[in-house]
Amino acid sequence: MASPRHRSRGSNVIPLLIQRITPRLEPHQLQGRIVLTSGVTYEIGLDASVDERGGRAGFAAVVLWPGLEEELLVFAQAWNDGPLSVGYCEGLALLLLLSWLQETCEASDHDPVQLHIFTDRDDMVEGLASGTGEGRWSRHLHNRIFRTIRELLMERRMEVQLQWRPRSTHIIALADSHANSARAEASSTGTTLSESVVRHL
Repeated sequence: MASPRHRSRGSNVIPLLIQRITPRLEPHQLQGRIVLTSGVTYEIGLDASVDERGGRAGFAAVVLWPGLEEELLVFAQAWNDGPLSVGYCEGLALLLLLSWLQETCEASDHDPVQLHIFTDRDDMVEGLASGTGEGRWSRHLHNRIFRTIRELLMERRMEVQLQWRPRSTHIIALADSHANSARAEASSTGTTLSESVVRHL
């Protein structure tokens, strides 16, 4: 994991996509979705926990929901099918979150919802912003992340910012705790990732 170090304000808040795109969904396609409020910023903490030797990993995300005092668990999922690199797992955690948003959520009106996703991996933020990613990532995973971000803005009116924060930040510490628990339980629960994510492994 990236070690905490001083970062300027401009360098740790990186908008991945900022253009406005007209949504393509019809009203009947909004049924059964979680409606996010436009003009509100949703803060999401994201982390992965990896046992490279044991071939197990955990992934988790939590969200600070407006009006609630405590963060809500978005997901905690496990991998138990072979070694994965730490950097690759962080990318998978981001893909899991983006896929959940795409499948589950929708904006409430014509203005995009603001999603601030916090990770403790600085090189992931900088790599995605520069369009390169980490060398340990597969190009297929990297491209899928960018494609999903574009689809979120086009089809769900969600604007994504990925931001670096130290692990001591409360929302990331909570995500880390859930990811650790999911990894610890992986041997008994097995792999719980969706098929669309497993295809990248």
